[in-house]
Amino acid sequence: MSLGTALYGDLYGTASMRAIFSLRSRLRTMLEVEVALARAEADTGVIPHATAEAIARAADVDRLVSTRSSPRRKMWAIRSSS
Repeated sequence: MSLGTALYGDLYGTASMRAIFSLRSRLRTMLEVEVALARAEADTGVIPHATAEAIARAADVDRLVSTRSSPRRKMWAIRSSS
């Protein structure tokens, strides 16, 4: 049983609502936030613009790989492009 199913069950009953709250959709949104943060940090001089754009290029939900760091904790890593 996925985390979404365990938490939300049939609360979001339509297919379109389940898609909004799917793991993939939530991960995509998290990556969008990370990219926005990186670009804001670049605009204010906290990080170089090239770094922000590298983060934007790497932030692809299709490149995420699930790893388990312990039996109860799931981690995500971005697969290298090579």
